[in-house]
Amino acid sequence: MILCDTNILIELFRDNRAVRDELQKIGLDNLAVSVVTTAEIYYGARDKTELAKIKKRLSLLHTRHPTTYPRLRTFSAQHSPLS
Repeated sequence: MILCDTNILIELFRDNRAVRDELQKIGLDNLAVSVVTTAEIYYGARDKTELAKIKKRLSLLHTRHPTTYPRLRTFSAQHSPLS
């Protein structure tokens, strides 16, 4: 399971091809998002329409609470194979 950081999700939502391709290789079943990242993404929504789109997209990923992090690998810009 790969835990996606906020910056990765922002790039995915911006349709960054490199990020999208890498996440597709990993597969939706292997991707997770933390409750903290979810809150950050929700907070950054410009309006209710964008928030609805974000919620729909995030519903495709596993949501994890911080207590489950030791069992997850992280996927962030600092540790990305895309860097």
